[in-house]
Amino acid sequence: RAQASTTGRDFSMRMKPTLEINPTHPIIKTLDAKFREDKHNKNNQDYAKLLYDVAAMAGGYNIEDPNALASRIMSLMDSAPVDNAKKDVTESKGDDDDGPEVVDAEVVS
Repeated sequence: RAQASTTGRDFSMRMKPTLEINPTHPIIKTLDAKFREDKHNKNNQDYAKLLYDVAAMAGGYNIEDPNALASRIMSLMDSAPVDNAKKDVTESKGDDDDGPEVVDAEVVS
């Protein structure tokens, strides 16, 4: 809607939104490989729907069901493997019980 409003009302009324997918993008390649392995996997389907919703939001369109989007995101976050950064944080917790390290920071604009 945001894109369409800049080109004129009459034009936007006749045009349908188009989702362009770059088949060589790493995310699309990974999603394609996952679907080839198991197209009925719930996580694979959720990732595909998430891709669509993110593209819609980036284009200025409203999400049809924000609650379903939030539910998919939480489900995917819950099923994601532990990455190295999270592992490093949990391993180092027992080493220092003094709390988080305090550092000086400067905001540059």
